[in-house]
Amino acid sequence: MPSIHREIFGSGPDLVLVHGWGMHSGVWGKVVHRLARYFRVTLLDLPGYGHSCPIDPFSLDEVSFALMENAPPRAHWVGWSLGATIVMNIAILRPQCMASVITLGGNAKFIRGTDWPVGMDS
Repeated sequence: MPSIHREIFGSGPDLVLVHGWGMHSGVWGKVVHRLARYFRVTLLDLPGYGHSCPIDPFSLDEVSFALMENAPPRAHWVGWSLGATIVMNIAILRPQCMASVITLGGNAKFIRGTDWPVGMDS
């Protein structure tokens, strides 16, 4: 199992927060403490970000599996930017792992292609 940095705050229903591109879990800042009043909040650093070790290959599925292995079962998942793409992929791969999905600034496909002109250049 890849070494994924995880921090947990609060108690209550499980809520997992996944940051976006070029960030780490610290981006959730003060909001995590507000959420921790109502939820058991798990912050995960993506592989190669923050305090998590890189993985090879760094692919959508491999990152998704690494996060699933380090998250509580049947949690509510929140993904921001690239984190939203990963959370949506987890919902496709293992919907039984999720109580709900919330995306912030997400995109159905991160990389632009002929079938998806609104993504980023690879």
